[in-house]
Amino acid sequence: MISGAILGGPIVDLIRHDFKYSTWEYSHINEESGKEEVRFLDFSAWRTICFFGLLLNLILQILLCFYDPNVEKRFRDDTFDQEEIDNIGFFEIFIDLVSDYKFWRFLLFSFVLVGPKLVFSLLFFMLPKIVMQDYGEDAPFGLYISIAPVLIIIFLLMVTPI
Repeated sequence: MISGAILGGPIVDLIRHDFKYSTWEYSHINEESGKEEVRFLDFSAWRTICFFGLLLNLILQILLCFYDPNVEKRFRDDTFDQEEIDNIGFFEIFIDLVSDYKFWRFLLFSFVLVGPKLVFSLLFFMLPKIVMQDYGEDAPFGLYISIAPVLIIIFLLMVTPI
């Protein structure tokens, strides 16, 4: 997802800058005159971006149709006792969870990640409008949006050892 955001920003800028209006030419037979006519369809940059997004989603959906869940079997741990699990109550699970230091480490790590993610999500929604307001319709806000995922990767590389 992050690599898609890194690559998507400049691609959106390329489409918005170089393909503001795309024209598609096609032949049409006029039913009244019976003659073949050449017609044109004009597409804005936003429609082109949405079309490529649709194509990518369709490709991903097709790939998901061929997904094999048996690949994940080697990662499953089947060495547990179902009878013992059935006898554990809610309170015992809660006490085990709260007393485990790994849970608290995970919780702290989650809070460290959620804060910057919220900031970057706000940036994703607000930055295009702000940049277009300041620099006009041709502002390269896709490039600015691509900076946020790069910062997320850098931040993760710095925080992971901690």
